[in-house]
Amino acid sequence: MNMFLLLSIMLIFSDALCGVIHVFPPRHISKINRNVQDFVVVNEERRPTILTLWEEFLQTEASLLSENVHNMPVILGMRLSINTFYGISLGTLPNNNILFDPPIAQATQLESWLKTNKDYVQVVVAQKLYEKKNQSKDLPPDSQIQKINQISNLPVKQARSF
Repeated sequence: MNMFLLLSIMLIFSDALCGVIHVFPPRHISKINRNVQDFVVVNEERRPTILTLWEEFLQTEASLLSENVHNMPVILGMRLSINTFYGISLGTLPNNNILFDPPIAQATQLESWLKTNKDYVQVVVAQKLYEKKNQSKDLPPDSQIQKINQISNLPVKQARSF
């Protein structure tokens, strides 16, 4: 097997803490006969991107996010797939989990940042800063990146439901 083929079939997974700031209508992909719904999210580095929820997540998670997008809910997506074909985007697979309003300090900080920066959030959506041509390619400094295995040592807050 050549190296290009090997790299093209590898999937990259990541956990992502993000605030949901915009919802697109559900759509049908006829080529594979599946339904999806896209959301614009902002991660801990304040970078906007697209999160695609596939069929398995439309009934519950996508519905909850759609109903509450005006509150800019914070979610923790576990083992989300990372797609770099049309810019950086995230997507779900059947074995993923999405935790709403995770009880960790970073979620509280992100929620507070979103509420304080509503004007910026509106600019992200209006100027489509989540699209590939508008995505920043600068990586945040290592000091700003929190590894997921370090989260267990952080203070816990009470989870709330919608």
